[in-house]
Amino acid sequence: MLVAEKSGEIVSICELRRRTYRMSHVAGFGIGVKRKYRRMGIAEAISREVLRRAKKKGIEIVRSCVFEDNESSKALHRKLGFVEEAILKDEIKIGRNYKNGILMGLYLKKWAPRTPRAPCQT
Repeated sequence: MLVAEKSGEIVSICELRRRTYRMSHVAGFGIGVKRKYRRMGIAEAISREVLRRAKKKGIEIVRSCVFEDNESSKALHRKLGFVEEAILKDEIKIGRNYKNGILMGLYLKKWAPRTPRAPCQT
């Protein structure tokens, strides 16, 4: 977790949570910036540092869930290299209302091309 401060006030928090056991190569990613400090480049700067550290620690895949209608968050994720992987129906609940989440992934490790498996013989 990294925190950005301005004059002693926390203005942004960026978090990466590594999964465990057989999914320890994957981490969940989250970023938040106080409203009055948005559009200043803080989210991108702190995110790039967290992702740099993730790669250094051997994390291969980073995943994040973004509100479907949050265009600025989706744009930031794309700028960082994330791609949309899935729509998570009713993933977010605010009061009695539901919103879809967009699962976005960033692949920090370059994958070798896989050879297709031979068809099963019965």
